[in-house]
Amino acid sequence: MQHYAWADEDYDLCLTVAVVTGQSVAEVVRAYGGDPARTPDVLPFPAAVMEEDEVGSVFLPQVREVEGRVVVIENIGWLGTTGEVATRASMGGEFVCVHWDLNAHSRIVEAVDGQVVATFEPLIEEAPPGVGEVFGQDALNAEMLAWLEQRSGVGFDRAWLTEPAATYRVVL
Repeated sequence: MQHYAWADEDYDLCLTVAVVTGQSVAEVVRAYGGDPARTPDVLPFPAAVMEEDEVGSVFLPQVREVEGRVVVIENIGWLGTTGEVATRASMGGEFVCVHWDLNAHSRIVEAVDGQVVATFEPLIEEAPPGVGEVFGQDALNAEMLAWLEQRSGVGFDRAWLTEPAATYRVVL
């Protein structure tokens, strides 16, 4: 968990990250409501932000393939925390997601084969059976990234916060 300490030191970081198994990049983009047939923008994470008047209606998920899994990150967005996305993205596989924002909201979502098996706010709600983690206040973001790595088998690479990635525009 120590290698994720930076996540609690960057007070401006709003992040949603999901790791998906059992789906292709195109299927995950579609599960998020994007169009995989459209050529995505290739943006660095800081530029993948919706306009102020688009918050809640436009999302800009960044998608990459890592170690045979699909990783989706959102800057300020929270589309990956919705049950609809978790259900669609987990069809035939698994979906694990963590989220935190500037308002001290956080969420963990896990779905398996089209069924949401856990969705909770780790500082307020007790983790459901089988999720297997007790989260504390002191290093919550680092703990959630460590949990994500343990559950998905993919460690979060801090370089993803600067490297350009395929970015899809999703309009609800």
